This record gives sequence, C-alpha cells and structure tokens, in this order.
Amino acid sequence: MAKVKILVADDHDLLRRGLRAVLEMQSGWEVAAAHSGSEAVEKARTFHPHVAVLDMQMPGLDGVEAARRIRKLLPKTEVLLLGIDESDHSIARALSVGARAYLTKSTAPAEKSIG
Repeated sequence: MAKVKILVADDHDLLRRGLRAVLEMQSGWEVAAAHSGSEAVEKARTFHPHVAVLDMQMPGLDGVEAARRIRKLLPKTEVLLLGIDESDHSIARALSVGARAYLTKSTAPAEKSIG
C-alpha cells in the first residue's frame, strides 16, 4: 500500500511540530515539514506530497502564494490552508488559488472545513 505524503508548512515551530507529530501517528502517512512558503515549494518539488497543509500568513512567501506555486507545479496535490481569520476575504483568497479547504487554527476536530 502506498504511503500518503503530507507536507506541513508553518513558521511557528510549536504548531508545525505538533501538527506533524499528530499526522505521523496515522499508519501509512509520511510527513515532511517546512518553516516558510518558499521552503514548502522547494520541498514539494522533491517530496511530491498528496496533500499540502500551509499556514496562510508566513513571512516572505505566504501560504497563499506557496499554494498557487505548488498547485501549478503539482496539480494533483490537494492544498489545505490554515489561518486565524474567519473572514470571507480569507476564504476567497484560499479558494482562488485552488485550495481544497480553508480552516481556522481554532477549528475544533468535529467541525467541517469550508471549501
């Protein structure tokens, strides 16, 4: 059985490590991590993730632009964007670059994503 490859990018070390640890607990999931949008794009080139989970607000290349570049490079990679803002503008930005979903960082596990 092929592994599900997930790329996690967030500039906050605690969140990135925590999310990676939770995802790696799933059997058959392989997780790579990046601390910036530009690093996420570079890792995507070699890792070829099935899913990319990206923070919307990272210094330099933000998650929205990283998502756009990853989707252009790897059109089959599904993107989930994470943010703190629940505004329609943030949701629209996420979906405009091909993100499958946008979740706020305060979303409870039982809640459904918008997208």
